[in-house]
Amino acid sequence: PVARAGGVLVAMTAPRGRWLRGQAAVLQLDGWTVSEMALRAPAGLYVDWSAVHPRGDDTDARRKDREKKLAAFDDLLDEVKRYGAAREGRPDETPTNVRLESLLPLVSGDLPLIVDADLQSEIESAVVYAQSRGLKLIIYGGYDAAACAELLKNYDVPVIIASTYRLPLRRDDAYDASYTLPERLRKAGVRFAIGGPGAGSPGGAASARNLPYHAAVAAAYGLPHDAALRSITLSAAEILGVDDRIGSINEGKDATLLITDGDILETETHVQDAYIQGRKVDLGSRHKMLYEKYKQKYDRQR
Repeated sequence: PVARAGGVLVAMTAPRGRWLRGQAAVLQLDGWTVSEMALRAPAGLYVDWSAVHPRGDDTDARRKDREKKLAAFDDLLDEVKRYGAAREGRPDETPTNVRLESLLPLVSGDLPLIVDADLQSEIESAVVYAQSRGLKLIIYGGYDAAACAELLKNYDVPVIIASTYRLPLRRDDAYDASYTLPERLRKAGVRFAIGGPGAGSPGGAASARNLPYHAAVAAAYGLPHDAALRSITLSAAEILGVDDRIGSINEGKDATLLITDGDILETETHVQDAYIQGRKVDLGSRHKMLYEKYKQKYDRQR
């Protein structure tokens, strides 16, 4: 409810846990049932690529751990391919395996591999691996994405910037490295969206309500205003494969939109009304309820 009141009507959600985390989904933030909320489910396989590249002083141990995880991923994808071939060639003789069935769209290229990666080495490794396996790839996080922009552009790998409210990862990074990342990617010709905070960001997913202000920070540090607004609307929809439904106001698309009293990137702006697929959304929240409650208390004390 708090995110809706701030203008966030659609979100990508993904599991946490082990490095091979599971299926992501694009959800509308209103609805009675899962099927009513789901805009695209599944939307991709979410993998923590930083766990594939463990950190530490023991180089040999890190290499062995990385090779072990990649070999396990290779084995899984090979198993999915064999299963798909068996299902296509002998459907009556091949029993359904729900786990492998769910990964068939990944190996066929219908769904992307969504990789959580920030460091340049992680991003480059993910691109090389995806190309070697013929997988569509999306980078989530992308702190060092500008350092490998040519690679990302050449293979048309989009980046979902996890947050612009981030401290520098290294002591010698510029203080505004996260603030200027969207503009650096735009200048380099890399497709990107600003995704706002995820579970690993300050405040976690509960801070998704601040999404417009992540774009506003990027605009304050060089990103053109139109590009900033696009980065949290149409660009995000294009990267997640739902731009035929949402992301812009066009005939034939869902009526998922906001009515505000000003520029959505400005903190003074309030969302007046919100609609998801033409349904008016309740903008009430616990925050507003507590505000009204304690406003009455202090009004009586005056």
